[in-house]
Amino acid sequence: MAPNKETLLIVDDEPPIRQLLQRWLSQEGYRCLTAENGQEALDRLDDQRVDLLLTDINMPVMTGIELISTARRSQRDLAIIMVTAVDDREIAMKALELGAFGYVLKPFERLEVLLHVTNALRLRALEMEHRRHHHGLVELFLERTRALKESYTRLEQMDIHLRRSEQLAGLGQLTAGIAHELNTPVAFVGGNCRHLEKYVGRLQDYTAELEQLIENSCDDNGRQAAHALRGAFKIDFIAGDTASLFAEIREGIDRITELVHGVKDFSRLERPAKVEACINDIIDKALAISHNELKYKATVTREYGAIPPCRCFPRQLGQVFMNILVNAAQAIEKRGEITIATGEEAGIIRVAVTDTGCGIPEELLPRIFEPFFSSKEEGTGLGLAISRDIVREHGGAIEADSRPGSGTTITVLLPRDPEDGPAS
Repeated sequence: MAPNKETLLIVDDEPPIRQLLQRWLSQEGYRCLTAENGQEALDRLDDQRVDLLLTDINMPVMTGIELISTARRSQRDLAIIMVTAVDDREIAMKALELGAFGYVLKPFERLEVLLHVTNALRLRALEMEHRRHHHGLVELFLERTRALKESYTRLEQMDIHLRRSEQLAGLGQLTAGIAHELNTPVAFVGGNCRHLEKYVGRLQDYTAELEQLIENSCDDNGRQAAHALRGAFKIDFIAGDTASLFAEIREGIDRITELVHGVKDFSRLERPAKVEACINDIIDKALAISHNELKYKATVTREYGAIPPCRCFPRQLGQVFMNILVNAAQAIEKRGEITIATGEEAGIIRVAVTDTGCGIPEELLPRIFEPFFSSKEEGTGLGLAISRDIVREHGGAIEADSRPGSGTTITVLLPRDPEDGPAS
């Protein structure tokens, strides 16, 4: 007879019984192992794969019930048949509860044993197939559930993206209108500030002439009274502070004017032609505008190389570098350093901004240029996305390299002439 694939373990403390069962089952093609007690059987189970356990109930060292209980914990798919000389219903029920397929009473017939073994192995195969099928269905269900959840998440993100795009479109129109409306009052305030500065200068000159007249025309009492009045009204402090106040007002007006121009460029109400500009100068302007954000967080080091002029939209690139610089400052927890290195090679201008901040986790790094993605709770997730689009519009590329705890480097690559093609 052709050999079967199944391996059987026969456990009985009586050698004649073991030998008889081994002979019968070997003749049917089964591979048979034997053990004279429960502990020896467990050792065999640890060493070899066994498909069916044929065990006596009453044995020294370890009972058949104890053997079944222990074996079941380690081998879930093991088929079990009991052999007993006592028809004890309670023991039989206990064995069945532990997973035995059935039991054979001594003395037994050869055919009876073969039928029990064949049925037990067949039931074992059916149970294993059912388990595999069930497991496959569960895996399929989980896979389909995951795919459905991912699809729902993508649809939800697309819906959010569309809603935000509509909001941004409306916001762009609104900010363009605000920028346009701000132009007039900003120009009005700037013009009046210049006139006011001249008027204050004339008043200061007039006051100086009056004091000189008092000094020349009055007696000591009059001069002392005039000096007392000058001190009481803090004329010296006002005269010294007025110049710095006007300087701060002019700086504020200039910054508002620059921001208005930036908003106009962003909303594309004005579409200037590309001009020749120096990237180093654009970065300097971005540093000046973002000075308030940087001064408390980082020391900025400029490592500028000799760069030829680049055909570009200067204000748009200024927005790119401002976004990068502000992100770098926000990544620094207390105080750190920001290094800006520029250079040019083979017609490609390279700008690398490196900070000593907290860095970006590896799994988030590919997503930092996605719209609306932000690793900061207060972030909008638009700064780097807009920067990427602006750089691409210039035929360039933007890259990020970061390690948690080791800072981040954002590199911008720009062709000198965008018509030369994208930077690689």
